[in-house]
Amino acid sequence: MSSLKNLVSSEGVTIVTVIHQPRKFIFDLFDALVLLGVGGNTVYSGPAMGAYDYFVGLDYVLPAGEALADWLIDISAGQIHPDPKVAATKDQEKDDNDDGDDGDDDDDDDEQLMAITPRILTEAVGKKGVAMGKANEAITDAAMRREWLYKEWQKYFDGLDNEQKSIYEVPAETEVPGAKDKQRFFSQLWTQLRRIVLVSYRNLTAKLVDTIILIVAAVIISLVSGLPEISRNDNPSIEFETLVSFDQTSAPGIVAQLFKYAATIQQTYPLQIGLITAVLVGLQASRILTSKQLEFFRETSSGYDSNAYLLAVNIMATLETSVQIVIVALIAAMLREPVASWGVFFAHFLAMAWTVVSWSLLFPMVMPAENVSTVLGAFFAFFGLLLSGAVPPIGFGKIYGGDIVEHLSAWLSVTRFFLEGMAASEHRCLPEQSGWTVSEESINFDRANTLMAYRRFSYARHDPNATLYDCGGWYWGILPTIFIGITVRYLGFLAMHGFNRGKQTKKPVFHEIQKDGKCGILVVVLLLVLIGLIAFTTWLYTRDLEADYEYVGIEKWVQTGLEQNLTELRETLNLTDWNISDIPNLLEMNADLDTAALTRVTLPTGEFPDEFMNQPDPTLVPIVDPNVDPNVDPDLLNGTLRALMSAAWNGTCECPCSEQN
Repeated sequence: MSSLKNLVSSEGVTIVTVIHQPRKFIFDLFDALVLLGVGGNTVYSGPAMGAYDYFVGLDYVLPAGEALADWLIDISAGQIHPDPKVAATKDQEKDDNDDGDDGDDDDDDDEQLMAITPRILTEAVGKKGVAMGKANEAITDAAMRREWLYKEWQKYFDGLDNEQKSIYEVPAETEVPGAKDKQRFFSQLWTQLRRIVLVSYRNLTAKLVDTIILIVAAVIISLVSGLPEISRNDNPSIEFETLVSFDQTSAPGIVAQLFKYAATIQQTYPLQIGLITAVLVGLQASRILTSKQLEFFRETSSGYDSNAYLLAVNIMATLETSVQIVIVALIAAMLREPVASWGVFFAHFLAMAWTVVSWSLLFPMVMPAENVSTVLGAFFAFFGLLLSGAVPPIGFGKIYGGDIVEHLSAWLSVTRFFLEGMAASEHRCLPEQSGWTVSEESINFDRANTLMAYRRFSYARHDPNATLYDCGGWYWGILPTIFIGITVRYLGFLAMHGFNRGKQTKKPVFHEIQKDGKCGILVVVLLLVLIGLIAFTTWLYTRDLEADYEYVGIEKWVQTGLEQNLTELRETLNLTDWNISDIPNLLEMNADLDTAALTRVTLPTGEFPDEFMNQPDPTLVPIVDPNVDPNVDPDLLNGTLRALMSAAWNGTCECPCSEQN
């Protein structure tokens, strides 16, 4: 209201306000007052501060401590009467002055007053009426007082001189101002941005509280989860003699300690912090629209560009959330101490927040504001947990199965790409001996045959290069996440124009299409854009990337080495007629070597031969007891050992090991 007063004083604008029971400081802002009774009859019209003197002149008394505005409303409703003593005195004087009159006019007025009393009574209590008595008497008295007030104002107005009456005259007719040019889109966008910034500044305390809640949640989850196994200073407590000569009894404990860093699941922490962050950020972002939904409808009805408003909300919600998420990601990375780059935390947290805000700006467009918080929280919690890929029965193996689950997970679960990106980045930074990765030099090892592709985890099935050892992180899911957010925000733009059109004083879309054919063409174009976005985004998360390496394989590797050696031998001995078939198998001929078992045989690509895996010798295949350490996954550990032994068999073992083991 103060802003409207500023328009009066600074711009000379006349503001007409209809208000009921204003507070004192608001009433004091008014310059003029029009007080109306039942049926729109004038009780008072004039300066706001002159109303008190006018009604005091009619013998009304303002009770001590009562607001002036409330007193005036009670008078206009006929609920209070003038001071009885003063009124009685004036009535006596009036009777004395009227002794010489015939009284016909007063009788006519009384008859007219009483004639309307039944109508007023019916309007007040309904056609069924109420019990006769005090209720009827009070209503009748109030109606009579109002009629008296109308007469008193008319007598007051008739007693004004011409100069005083001139302020009440209807002004001369003037031409209606022409329609003003609407502000351009970017001008309205700038205005909306400034307004949202101002509102955010006024709610700065609430924003700080929201940020603190996010930080506290991240701290608690990070501290409870602790450091990753590979980041902990946890040296295995194994005696050297036991390590070099373990048997079937000691093998489970030794193996569990040696490979605990690689056999610990990395999905729990990303799921916990991702889910909590998504719910908190989503509820905060939705308030930008739900708290101003009524204002949005009013402004749209007044002709403001709703697209400028929605774009401004998207920009500010994204910026505010990004600042919060960067702080949360920094604190989480400091407490978690990931083995991969800290950039993984910032990139995946920001990408997830982008999608969360997108959904948070869509729901207020299609449902009442009071239901948004409940539905949005349930949406993030349910789909973020069920379709994340970390909770049975829907794991990443199921997601990458090529059916509808992959699409539902990508579109509905805001934690799906976040969890996979965080977990795969950690595993990708483990050394080759862990079974998760392959070094760039291991050209004779199939990079698709690692724990990344293990049926229980199935990380990065569309990216064959994810198994390459790299501590810089894995960012394959960032681009699909961005375009999912863009598509959802575009869907919110369409929902804004398709839902709640009545509240925006707009006709239904089908009515507009029937009225104007161009509108139908526009609708078709907008829907085609939506289909294009959905198709492109789906292609992004379903396409198979090309491998940046060529798998050579053990046989081809050996063959290539022999051919290269033969070429060098030809050049050295000048034996141009020799070929590879003329050279005997040196491993079979060398009797001095106690390695007759190393005669080359055909092996499955990149796999340790099954005949060796099935040998009864317990030193080759350690049996992992799940009771040794509950944090170690037995299946994962066995997979790690199998990959390690395969690497040793194919000549890629980087540890100092003899040919026989």
